[in-house]
Amino acid sequence: MVASPGYLARHGTPAMPEDLAGHDLILTTARPGPPDWRFLVDGRERVLRVVPRLAVNHIEPALLAARDGHGIARPLSYQAADDLAAGTLVRLMPHAEPTPLPVHVVVPTARLMPGRVRAFLDHAVQGLSALAVLRV
Repeated sequence: MVASPGYLARHGTPAMPEDLAGHDLILTTARPGPPDWRFLVDGRERVLRVVPRLAVNHIEPALLAARDGHGIARPLSYQAADDLAAGTLVRLMPHAEPTPLPVHVVVPTARLMPGRVRAFLDHAVQGLSALAVLRV
């Protein structure tokens, strides 16, 4: 989860998932499923039903709204990496983040794979492996 320094200065910084009840939340609806945010606290999963202030179907408007101080968003780590590095967004509750989602590269078959596809996969794996944000 991320929020702008200005938003946190005005509304305070939530320390635990239950603290989010008093905050403006920005929901990204691009992923299927109910409006729940999952947390991992002390090895146990907690599920919070989200009542968003703003719901968008793409991550860019969610990040823009968070940058502009309109609330707390929940992007994937690589989606917020530049903002976190620049200080325009602050990472919240890293101790309560759920288990990271793995990155998969899927191909129909490796046996008849064209050389250019193999070259792309090798490049993608090397590039993704080099991203520190995916190892957080």
